[in-house]
Parts: sequence; C-alpha cells; structure tokens
Amino acid sequence: MLFNTLLNAPQFHKLDFSMLRLPAGGGIAVQKAVAERWEKLTGHNLLEGYGLTECSPLVSVNSYKHHRAHR
Repeated sequence: MLFNTLLNAPQFHKLDFSMLRLPAGGGIAVQKAVAERWEKLTGHNLLEGYGLTECSPLVSVNSYKHHRAHR
C-alpha cells in the first residue's frame, strides 16, 4: 500500500532515484502492477521481505535478480 501511494503522488515522480540501491518492503505482498510501475520509475526491483520487529529489518527476502511479483 505504501509503494502504491508513493507512485500515485506527483511529487514522488520528480525525485532523483540515482542513489537508490536496494528498495525493500514487507508486511504485505506487492501487487504485480505496483511492482512493475516501481521498476519503470526507479529502475530497481521492489523486494518483498518478511521480518519481525525484534529482528529488524528483514529475516528473509526474495531474490533481487529473480524477483517476480506474484499478484
């Protein structure tokens, strides 16, 4: 939901993503359309991860090279 909200904010499209290296999120699966829009705008895959508050930030994460949004 966060990434979709960011993608729908006009100001977000004006940002410089050249320093972005490894965008990741967790808590909910990323929808395929959101992942595709994210990659088109930023040039990077949006990684889905699983984590726990006490293990911040992530315990496991999808492969960056083989990432495929599943929804």
